[in-house]
Amino acid sequence: MSNDTKAKTVCKNCIFSEYDEHGTQTGCEKNIISKLEKIGTNIQLAYDEEREFYIIPDRVCHFYRDHLWSAKFYNDENKQDSINKMIQFENSLKFCVFIVVKKGDTIEDIFETLESLKSQSRIPFLVCLLIAEPYIDQQELSKKIFKMKPPFAWRMECICADLFDTRDDWLVARSLKQMQDVQYYSVCYANYKFEKDFFDIINEKVCNEFLQFAMIKGEDDETGRVYKNATLIPKPVHDFWFSHISDKDIELLKETSEEEQLNFYKTKTIEQKLQEFECQNPEQKVVLSMKEVKNYKI
Repeated sequence: MSNDTKAKTVCKNCIFSEYDEHGTQTGCEKNIISKLEKIGTNIQLAYDEEREFYIIPDRVCHFYRDHLWSAKFYNDENKQDSINKMIQFENSLKFCVFIVVKKGDTIEDIFETLESLKSQSRIPFLVCLLIAEPYIDQQELSKKIFKMKPPFAWRMECICADLFDTRDDWLVARSLKQMQDVQYYSVCYANYKFEKDFFDIINEKVCNEFLQFAMIKGEDDETGRVYKNATLIPKPVHDFWFSHISDKDIELLKETSEEEQLNFYKTKTIEQKLQEFECQNPEQKVVLSMKEVKNYKI
């Protein structure tokens, strides 16, 4: 029995695979093969006693669907349209948004941001309010949110105000650790308004143009806060970089005290770590601006 657990896609039984009269795959109805070839993905041709077909050895194609999956649309008068809509639904990225609420922010400031999320062309599935106690009337805020009837799930976390001084990213990480199914998370501060197509654009570029990044940097400001508004990070990147220490840093830590070692990475945000990575590896651009995301094409 093979122990090979590497991600791969075998196109043979996919409903979108296109074949010629000899049973040789010529392409993909969704144009996935040609797109992946353009970004340098390894595409191999395999065959059995029935067909010749493509294998993508290092990637799971999120458009792959077999005939068992499509059977539920057998009697659908608008079969192709229904299939496309279901594909879009199943492939939609799951975005979580953290709204950080500090001293001096008001309920009205919070609702400026909530309204901008409510009007998104692609709604985030979860919004989490991180609130510095005791500056917001939580009961009044909850009533107003219920009255708003938001199209997303939401939660509220009230935290001792002193913890908000310098390490917003640690508060976000603590909250994120409790969540399931988050693929990407974005952070902003109360009163920030997201562009209406913010999440839709990212979803389109990732799902249909195979864009990869470690972070979308937020809008520059002069507040000196840990996050820039609308910073967006993939959850796997967060899980790795939030605790990652490089070999170079390990060597430096050998010369520091135990207390300094424990606090070493509390002085660096994920954004700082990623930017340092780019400086050390200039050929690998991992931090993108939203403008670069919008302009990206294969």
